[in-house]
Amino acid sequence: MKKCVFIIPYFGQFKNYFSIFLESCAYNKDFNWIVFTDNEDSFDWPSNVKKIQMTFEEIKSKIQDKFDFKISLDAPYKLCDYKPAYGYVFEEMIKEYDYWGYCDCDLVFGSMDDFLSGVLEAGYDKLFAGGHCTIYKNTCENNRRFMTASSQYGKLYRQAFTSERIFAFDEMCYGVNVHTLFLENAARVWTTDFAFNISTESYMFRRKYFNEESNTWIEEPTNSYIVFDRGHLYASSMNKKWKSGKEYLYAHFQGRMFSIDDNTKKNPDAKIVFMPGKIFYYNGYPSFLTLLVWNVKCVSFSRLKEYCRKVKRHLFNPQFIPVDHNPYEEKAVGISAIK
Repeated sequence: MKKCVFIIPYFGQFKNYFSIFLESCAYNKDFNWIVFTDNEDSFDWPSNVKKIQMTFEEIKSKIQDKFDFKISLDAPYKLCDYKPAYGYVFEEMIKEYDYWGYCDCDLVFGSMDDFLSGVLEAGYDKLFAGGHCTIYKNTCENNRRFMTASSQYGKLYRQAFTSERIFAFDEMCYGVNVHTLFLENAARVWTTDFAFNISTESYMFRRKYFNEESNTWIEEPTNSYIVFDRGHLYASSMNKKWKSGKEYLYAHFQGRMFSIDDNTKKNPDAKIVFMPGKIFYYNGYPSFLTLLVWNVKCVSFSRLKEYCRKVKRHLFNPQFIPVDHNPYEEKAVGISAIK
């Protein structure tokens, strides 16, 4: 049996740092990815990342074939609600794996073996609470657990799959979701957060992590920068050198836009440094002075760019209209599943 495969349906343009995502996957040879996409751009696809050319209508039809009721899936962003069903929808394709998962492609992975080998060997049914990266044990029963009924709201998946609204069914966002279903069913769930999930509430890089005790997302106040170094990923405070950074399983950039500094040349030993709005390739360890210069170059532009992006998103994309209510309790115009 193989260790784990991630399923990623993605339609449209990839971020301009998608090649770094692929590079980070390539370092994790014991893990595999399957990307269903209609994108025809040329990338250097690693041997452990399989691209399957597919249209959105084709993936919609494949999902519909697995259910005896009419699903609501009119746009790619609605796929987030269907993520917990991927193990069921694609069960024939993933049967040789012990685990399967879903993840976003605005991630950069660190050393997955270092963080996950022991946890996977322990046989947990579900790993992690966030929808940007979740892993499930690949068994017939476990892959259908998303269909079980909530003690309070009934069959959540039918509500989420028959509504055009976003329910954030894939993650711990509202009071009930696939994560709470696993807990209600006494499944073995691992919730220690290994990720540097960047908060959307600041233009700087601040980690937002899942707190196991409170079952909530907590933002750390420290402004950080992120370094990808040949298969390892670190985050460090803006006033510290890279060597003092903490290692993470992955960084989640929350769909942020970056420009890539053309004045820095990439070589096989270069470290990739992420700062708000900018990606640098650096041959060595950034000094405090170097970080200060980069920060000045990034922050003012990034602040304006992020502000404009948020305004545009809220004005023109109805799925991002924030609603405080639980969508399982009353109808809403639209909800934001972004933390």
